Amino acid sequence: MSWADSLGYRHVVFKTDAKSVVDAIFSPNVDNSEIGDLVAICKSFLDKDNDFSLCFTRRQANKVAHTLAKASCSYVSPTIWHVLPDFIAYVVLNNCYGFEDE
Repeated sequence: MSWADSLGYRHVVFKTDAKSVVDAIFSPNVDNSEIGDLVAICKSFLDKDNDFSLCFTRRQANKVAHTLAKASCSYVSPTIWHVLPDFIAYVVLNNCYGFEDE
């Protein structure tokens, strides 16, 4: 969220398959767990006037995010793609046409 905000992005939808994180962020209670500070930071970004939103999406329904997460394990440093990577284009096209690749 910080990265998207610093680049001036607006109307961003963040999806995660971590339901407990989404529940913690939307909870009105203060989170005193080990992720409490991150939860507070996420809440502050969602409260800003940048039109960010967050939602829970099951891993099976979010193949693009799952594929990116798996691919990130093979990189030694953070990577930013300015062009859609071929391996993601493949997933998006298969998703659009209803094909299963796993």
